[in-house]
Amino acid sequence: MRIEYSLLPPDRDGEYRHRHNAIRLRRGMSSRLHRSVLAHELAHAVFGHVPSRFGPEAAKQERVAEEWAALRPCGQSVTRTTGERRSCTRATLAR
Repeated sequence: MRIEYSLLPPDRDGEYRHRHNAIRLRRGMSSRLHRSVLAHELAHAVFGHVPSRFGPEAAKQERVAEEWAALRPCGQSVTRTTGERRSCTRATLAR
């Protein structure tokens, strides 16, 4: 998985490019937004989402990515339940 930082349209903070096995992120985001967008795009990768023009399928992919990302908070903080440090690594996000 390659992560690229580039200029994206103003309405996009990130995108998962299935065909290229890459995630593109908008430059200049705050740390919190960066982590959130990265987790969301990683969810698309984990689930193998392929862009769909079929509205209900696209909406379902976005909902799945949002839910997955919300359940896997990232950052340099200590988790309440285990006391371990967490960061945005593939192993951590796969839990």
